[in-house]
Amino acid sequence: MTEDVEQVTVEFTPEGHLRLPADFARAHFPDDRIAALRAPTGEIVVMPVGVAASGGLMLKQRNVAGDRSVLLREALADDYPVGFVGAQWSRKRRRLTITEEGSR
Repeated sequence: MTEDVEQVTVEFTPEGHLRLPADFARAHFPDDRIAALRAPTGEIVVMPVGVAASGGLMLKQRNVAGDRSVLLREALADDYPVGFVGAQWSRKRRRLTITEEGSR
């Protein structure tokens, strides 16, 4: 069975902020809260955290278009790509997986 996957381009700044397009963030992170980790395979995984759950990182609106940003530098131990990278949203698993390297 093929997993339902949506392709998206995200951006990591040199300071360690992850930037998400407004429409994508609204559709998949409606509560503006996330959890992020580095998987054993090296991928960065970002998952929504509901309002009923404790913890998580807050997505902040970064411009009038509604793009969202969150500082992941500390969560990723300063090991993250810089620049625009490809990512995949898994509808089945409700998570964003970032696998491509940026232009660090």
